Amino acid sequence: MTSLILTLSLAISNELAQSYQDYFSALPRQVFPPEAIKPAPNFADDHLFWKGSRVSLAGARAFPTEKISPGDLGSHPTFYQSRKLACIEGQPSASSGTAVRHFSVYLIDRPHRKTVIYKLPGMFGSCQNVRKAQNGVILFDDINYRYKPGTDIPYGINFTEYRIEHGRFSATGKIRYARFIEQDNVWKFRIEN
Repeated sequence: MTSLILTLSLAISNELAQSYQDYFSALPRQVFPPEAIKPAPNFADDHLFWKGSRVSLAGARAFPTEKISPGDLGSHPTFYQSRKLACIEGQPSASSGTAVRHFSVYLIDRPHRKTVIYKLPGMFGSCQNVRKAQNGVILFDDINYRYKPGTDIPYGINFTEYRIEHGRFSATGKIRYARFIEQDNVWKFRIEN
């Protein structure tokens, strides 16, 4: 149903997604829209101070394709807050070339006074990718390139939906497919399903 709503919202108006933020903002129940950006809390040595607690990113539960590295948020991360959830995203200042497509994204949850941190997928990663299902479960997409057989140039991307439930990542079975509208531009795409 979510896929159908997203497809209709992008297709009925015959608009293409001009950016990943356009795509994320079209998703229902987005947790961190742009207006959720807040001044960043004190941040040093991969620790931040949030809601009176010192939070260490080194103890985050990382998505299977991600690694936790000191300094991976860079020197100017963006911080979002929405009720009991917070999210911080950034990239090392040395990023260049295809590395600018990768962001470090840490979701901070405080369900019962204990802070739990998750490192989400980094390919075109963004806190704006986080949303909630109707039952309150956290959802996000893992974004990966699509290739034609025998080629190494991507022609599109897959948005594979995951949930965080009971502290674990699991696929929901929903996949959205998109095709780039300009051959060498991985930032603009059209949803195919």
